[in-house]
Amino acid sequence: MNMSVAPQTTIRHQAGDRRSYGWGFVFRLPAYREPLDIDRLWQMVTYPDRFAVLSNHLSNQEFTPQRCCLPVSDVEAHIRERLDVAARKLTLPTAAIVSDTHRKGDKLCRNILHVLTVLSKSSEHVYLRDKEPNLTALRPGRKVVLVIPESFPQSERTLP
Repeated sequence: MNMSVAPQTTIRHQAGDRRSYGWGFVFRLPAYREPLDIDRLWQMVTYPDRFAVLSNHLSNQEFTPQRCCLPVSDVEAHIRERLDVAARKLTLPTAAIVSDTHRKGDKLCRNILHVLTVLSKSSEHVYLRDKEPNLTALRPGRKVVLVIPESFPQSERTLP
């Protein structure tokens, strides 16, 4: 029997507005105009309390100290070290699934150091706390949603 006829059935599925598994934590860098160069990253990880993640831009409260005359390799090492220290302090699982879609009820992280930490330790599909920070993953407009399992302790569902 010849079955070369095109299928007639179309399957469509639209996800609901809530997660069916776990809960989400949204980490997003605003899509601001200025490039995220090594000097800006150094300022953000060295003085995170001076930066605020706002809805569409990053405010630095008129604070722009320079990194002195350190070579780029030393500055990158400093940034990676700060991100590693921050990752160990976060109350997140050591590994989590990454999504690019947020749902109703997901929590938004507004701390720039936490945002940079999670983005630098996330690939397209997974967050790994103990991996080396990837500075090229810190792009304006990038968003990561960590899907945290329901079994994760309730007391650890907030960031410090």
